[in-house]
Amino acid sequence: MYNAFNGCTSLQEVTGLSNITSIENGMFEYCTSLTNIDIDWTKITSIGSRAFKDVPLSGSITLSSLTSIDGNYENGAFRGCTGLTSVDLSGSTITSLYGTFRGCTNLSSVTLPDTLTSLESNTF
Repeated sequence: MYNAFNGCTSLQEVTGLSNITSIENGMFEYCTSLTNIDIDWTKITSIGSRAFKDVPLSGSITLSSLTSIDGNYENGAFRGCTGLTSVDLSGSTITSLYGTFRGCTNLSSVTLPDTLTSLESNTF
C-alpha cells in the first residue's frame, strides 16, 4: 500500500484498517484533513518514511509492537503531525529514530524503549 492515500487532501476518515501490521512509505502523506484512522496502533510492527507526514493526527498513540520505523531528516514517519500529543514506544524493539517526530509541535510526552541505541538529529 505504498503511497496508497498520498495527497488525499479532502479525506477525513479511513476505516477497516484495524488488522494491518505494516504502514508503507507515504501511505497517508499530505492527507491534510485526515483526523480519524481506524488503526490498532499496538499491532503495527513497521512504519515507512513519510507514512503520516503532515497528517493532523491528534491525541496519543502506543506503538508497542514496533520493530522498525524508517525516516531521515526530511522524511520522518510522523513529520509535521501537529496534533499528536503523546507517543509511547516502550514496548517496541526499535533501536534508532531519525527525523521521526520532527515538527510535531504539540508533542508533550514521549516514552522511549529500552532497546533504543541511536537518537539521530531532528527526531523531535
